[in-house]
Amino acid sequence: MVVVKVIKVEWKSAPQTMDRVPQRIGEVLRFAGVRGFRKPGPLPTR
Repeated sequence: MVVVKVIKVEWKSAPQTMDRVPQRIGEVLRFAGVRGFRKPGPLPTR
């Protein structure tokens, strides 16, 4: 996954911020599921 590669690179320079990234991605995916832009199912961020 491209996102994981970016997070790994940036993790050393801003670890607190990078800890929040999966949470934010999960929020976006949950919203997309509610709105019908994504199929219901488990989130890949868990």
